[in-house]
Amino acid sequence: MIVLEAVAAPVMPHTKLLPDPRVQESYLEFRTYPSPLPAALLDTAGIRALRQSRNEYVFPFESLESRQAAWTALACDPRWTGLHPTHISLYRRLT
Repeated sequence: MIVLEAVAAPVMPHTKLLPDPRVQESYLEFRTYPSPLPAALLDTAGIRALRQSRNEYVFPFESLESRQAAWTALACDPRWTGLHPTHISLYRRLT
């Protein structure tokens, strides 16, 4: 079990538990999209998605800088246009 502490989100619990001990990254971003994301498009930006449910994803990142670089690279891809999340929250790993 991984304990996470909230960094940023519109509405969030202060801490969250993630039952996947295989995740080693320091930051986890939770996003919800109105439709499934194309995995190949995420791969081009170096973003690894751990799917929670149909349209909910957890994106692990080593640092805030690597997170920003990955989303910036993806935003520059014209195929990404129009794929906007309905929810974003960011947590840092405590354990």
